[in-house]
Amino acid sequence: MSPDSTTTERFTGALIVRGEAGYEHARVARIHHSRHPQRFPAAVLLAETENDVVEGVRLARERGWKVGVKSGGHSFPVWGLRDDGLLIDLFGLKDIHYDATTGIVSVTPAVTGGQELNPYLEQFGVFFPGGGCSSVGVGGFLLQGGIGWNFRG
Repeated sequence: MSPDSTTTERFTGALIVRGEAGYEHARVARIHHSRHPQRFPAAVLLAETENDVVEGVRLARERGWKVGVKSGGHSFPVWGLRDDGLLIDLFGLKDIHYDATTGIVSVTPAVTGGQELNPYLEQFGVFFPGGGCSSVGVGGFLLQGGIGWNFRG
């Protein structure tokens, strides 16, 4: 099922439908082990904006697809890959903001704790108690119970 021009114009990022060039790479990109599940989404959306995510969910609803999300790719069971669904890959959607008044940091899920968030926070004298692997996305760390050297801090 190829996307029509009205579908692809909805996104800033790329929508890659199963069977198109680049699909297999997008399907397994950044899976951090060699066990690539035999699950095949109908399409992969390489989101670049919040609107891409919103429109991706709308497209999935229109087509009757389930939605899977990948932030960093360290999920050992690769929960984001769902047969005949839409995989929304958040790797291209990265934003970090620290409010020094409140001490609250806002990040998008694909921001990595050790490679991106902590170097940013260092200038403010604070840190994220991330996992032992610096390339884990904050979304997966927070949702899947990441454990790191400073997790009790």
